[in-house]
Parts: sequence; structure tokens; C-alpha cells
Amino acid sequence: KRNFDSLPSCNEINNSLLDNEKAPVLADYFINSSYNSALIGNQSRDYLSIEFLKNVILAGARYLEFQINASSLSEYPEPVIGTGNLLGNWKYSINSLDFTDVLKVIKQYAFNGNMNYPLIIYFDFNSHNKNLIKKVGELLNNYLGNLIVKNYKYKKIPITLEKLCILNKKIIVLTSLSLSQIVNTPLENINIPNLGFIKR
Repeated sequence: KRNFDSLPSCNEINNSLLDNEKAPVLADYFINSSYNSALIGNQSRDYLSIEFLKNVILAGARYLEFQINASSLSEYPEPVIGTGNLLGNWKYSINSLDFTDVLKVIKQYAFNGNMNYPLIIYFDFNSHNKNLIKKVGELLNNYLGNLIVKNYKYKKIPITLEKLCILNKKIIVLTSLSLSQIVNTPLENINIPNLGFIKR
């Protein structure tokens, strides 16, 4: 576990600095990142752990990445965190984690203590089942809704050019889905578009 100094709020930054091009933006920073953040070891045929995810967050990771799998091949599967492949709907991890359990850990530990740095979460979908996509959006809004950045502003302006203080204690959601796959789902208003410097 690491102790980090809080980032200044917009109120603490000199107004003249905020109003000009010298104000620090998201793209000015290096970001501590984690791939398959709940996976404890090998990328294939290994376990995922909620406790490991908690430790990754407490160690300072501000980019988390998860693979979303369908719990079954039914029309209305539940989302689970695992590893796998979209082609053939393969699952590679020995176990999977309940999606809501992962969201609860994020909510509890993402902004613990002095930590107010923005958190970026990337969801890599191994299924394009429309009901699964809708369920993921619903659960994100239910558990993290007040923390998630809405995407209205960032459909024209890349979020990477946003002043960092505006993103303090906020969660930025990125996904592997196309715009057509999230239309008429709860992800439609929270999935940040791939503009500017955003590349997985």
C-alpha cells in the first residue's frame, strides 16, 4: 500500500492557471496501470482474486482492465470477470468473479484516504450479447453512477485534454465496444469515445 498526496482541487489552483493553456490536463501525466487487474498470475488457466484486485488498487493503479465474460450461453447471461476470447466465446481462467463484487471493491477502495486521482477502467467484452451489455451498464450505474464521468462533453473534445482537477475522484469508463453496440443501453452515456490520444 502506498500513500499519495492528494491532487489539488480546481478551487485550490490559481484561476489564471486554470484559464490558460498551462493548466495540467490528463494527457500530461503518466498513469500507473494494471492489465487483467484481478488475475493473480498467468494470463491463461489461472485464478482471479478479489483480494488481489484490492491490493492492486491500494498499490496505486489508476488504470484497471477487466475482461467481461457471459456467465452462460443463455439469452440473458450475467456478466462475470474472467479471461477468454470473443471468437468462439472461449473462457481461459480457472474461475470467474461476480461483476458486482468487483464493483463493490472499486467503490470501497478507489478513492480511499488521500487518493483522489481519477480512475480509468477499461472493459474488454468477450461477448456481444445485447442483454449482457445492457446489464453491465445497469450495474455500473447502480454501483458507481455518481462517480462515473458522463460522456456528453467528450464526444467532441478528447477527455485526455480535460483539466485534471475536473476529473478528481471520478471514474472514466472505456470499453472495447463500438458505438452501434452500446446504443440504447446504459453504456451509451458513460462510455468515453476513442478521440484524441485514447488508445488501449
